[in-house]
Amino acid sequence: MKSYRIKGNIDDALQEGDVCDITKPFTVEGTLKFEFTPKSPTSGEYTYSGPFNATGSGPYEIRPDGTMLVDGTGCIMGKCATYSHEWEAKPIDPATCKQGK
Repeated sequence: MKSYRIKGNIDDALQEGDVCDITKPFTVEGTLKFEFTPKSPTSGEYTYSGPFNATGSGPYEIRPDGTMLVDGTGCIMGKCATYSHEWEAKPIDPATCKQGK
């Protein structure tokens, strides 16, 4: 399965959207600009940027149980912290996939 509906958050920033092919670089729409770069069919690295000088990066993994692990270090207004969040990654029908890009 390559097409997913991905939904999750980092603190108050909510991200949600359809990804038509997780084996190619993809974005997930939301408060922050998340850009994912796959290194395998279900894992890779990401970076994000957003308001209040928000930046972050780290590894991600889409798991068979419908979750997506998003680890990393993020900074906002000069204060940085490490985190580990579990997002939803639900398979969707590629024929119905409507990605923003």
